[in-house]
Amino acid sequence: MKDEIISAEQLYKILHYSKRKTKYLLNNGIIPCKNNGKKTRCYKVKMSDVTVYLDNVKRDGDKYIFPAGMFSSNCPSRQPSKIDMSEDGYRRLYGIIKRGLSKASDALPVDDAAAVTGYSRTLILKSIQRGDLYAERIFAHYIIPKEKLVAFLAGKSGLAIKYKSSFHRKMLQILIERGTSK
Repeated sequence: MKDEIISAEQLYKILHYSKRKTKYLLNNGIIPCKNNGKKTRCYKVKMSDVTVYLDNVKRDGDKYIFPAGMFSSNCPSRQPSKIDMSEDGYRRLYGIIKRGLSKASDALPVDDAAAVTGYSRTLILKSIQRGDLYAERIFAHYIIPKEKLVAFLAGKSGLAIKYKSSFHRKMLQILIERGTSK
């Protein structure tokens, strides 16, 4: 028997979740799916994966509890703006991010730094102007040493970014899975 494939719209109706929560579950791999890259109708989910997810929620419900208001459109803060860690946590996060950026060049123009971190060019430039991120100015362009970019992302300024990029969230998730957060 062939496994039935459903769309994200069908999934949120089956789960009785909001579209935002359903998209979060799919984008973060909580429910496995295929994303074809289109803007609409981009998710294909196997019904068997939905069944596994529902069984996991019944069995380990505490693992799937999200902060109140995380998926609400009128909530001013859907993500924590501050992460409190020990010095060891910062050191380990630095190592994780350094490994995550290992293929990037040692000196990055602002556009490349934005591309590898997933943050906007504007955020990178504002961080430089505030003095949170070190960069050398060469003529009209900023060049960011990779070590300084890693230090920024793993430091207090980088962790204070309210809406983190998918790369930054992935690095933090690796840290959390290894149990090094405070």
